[in-house]
Amino acid sequence: MDILIPPHTRERYGDELDLDAITESDRKLKMAWQILNDETCKQCGNPIWICRSTNNNIGFNVDSTTCYAQEAIDTYKKNNPGVDSGTAKTFFAKPFTYVDGTTLPSRQDYMELQARSVEE
Repeated sequence: MDILIPPHTRERYGDELDLDAITESDRKLKMAWQILNDETCKQCGNPIWICRSTNNNIGFNVDSTTCYAQEAIDTYKKNNPGVDSGTAKTFFAKPFTYVDGTTLPSRQDYMELQARSVEE
């Protein structure tokens, strides 16, 4: 199975690196990190093929989680006047499908759609 590599990642890293200090495993790990970084939305943290999809079957619920370490810091700040207070809640969006029994698009679906749009 071939791995689909976004063009900008391929341009940056190519198919081969000619550096003696970098092993094949290092190159693959660096490329994987770059792909993960490039394909994670900087605004919401979801995969870009989900959060930027124009598929009308995808919606988002807003949820939150509590960082108890930050909560302890907030409590400390509250009990120590003059120290800035903050929030212990981090909000994030969790994708869902409107039609029961359907799945969210995969990375493969997204990459194939991108390839088709380049061909047109």
